[in-house]
Amino acid sequence: MLCYKYMSYERFVQSVRSSGIYLKVSRPCEFNDPYDCTGLVSGAMSQRLKDTYEQYFEQMLRPKELDFTTKVNGRRLFDNMYRILSLSDCAVNGTSEEMLMWSHYADFARGVRIGIEIDTSRYKVGVVEYKELLPQLDLNKVSEWEIFDDSELRRFLKECLLTKHKSWEYEQERRVVFRVDDSSLKPFTLVDADGQRYNAMMVWKPNKDVIKEVCLGAEILQKLKTYHEIDSHLINLLDSGYNFNVLRAVKRPNYGYNTQPYELKIFGKERRKSCKIR
Repeated sequence: MLCYKYMSYERFVQSVRSSGIYLKVSRPCEFNDPYDCTGLVSGAMSQRLKDTYEQYFEQMLRPKELDFTTKVNGRRLFDNMYRILSLSDCAVNGTSEEMLMWSHYADFARGVRIGIEIDTSRYKVGVVEYKELLPQLDLNKVSEWEIFDDSELRRFLKECLLTKHKSWEYEQERRVVFRVDDSSLKPFTLVDADGQRYNAMMVWKPNKDVIKEVCLGAEILQKLKTYHEIDSHLINLLDSGYNFNVLRAVKRPNYGYNTQPYELKIFGKERRKSCKIR
């Protein structure tokens, strides 16, 4: 499954190290939509459900007497369980939705888009569904609730994790879901204007062969003034064993973007030929 990660140029530079590309995985509490990971719960609680709730869900469900419909925020629960890599479906490329992705997630088209081939047999990939209503759970349907084994609970929690309002539909989001203790996730030190921030976030380092393309935003020169810096990063990645297409987004005469091959400029004709750019 080919998916895209849109990011600012600053985040791209932070993500590129001598050992490879590292992609941030987010805590659910960091999602930018306040309705993300929420749902509606209705119905009366049995005593058994109350006892289970008191033990496991005190941070999640309020008020305690759930005898009416109430909004449930599952972020704290999911924070203890998962880390999420948010990507965009390949169908966004070449569409009007792509303009929004470049603007909202890649610094007004001054950033970078990375194309990643996700192995769905190895990683859990959830397809976000876009709906008018929040996920709902009717407690009256939960007669004998064994924690995390009840089918209604599993359905509800999965829908909370993978449902967003239709206004977000342009994202065509795919979520790679990692367990919080997944050994492939590593703490990451950020270096920025504030200095080194140790363990600032968790990251995933994909294998080199799954990075299929790096596309430069149509307005990236507003950020860089020249291509020298980005060319240096791309050369280092290609020399370290990556084999991806290098592209540049180009504005159409009317709305939208086309992509075209990008030729590295800084090392001369002979150096360019040695780069693995199709």
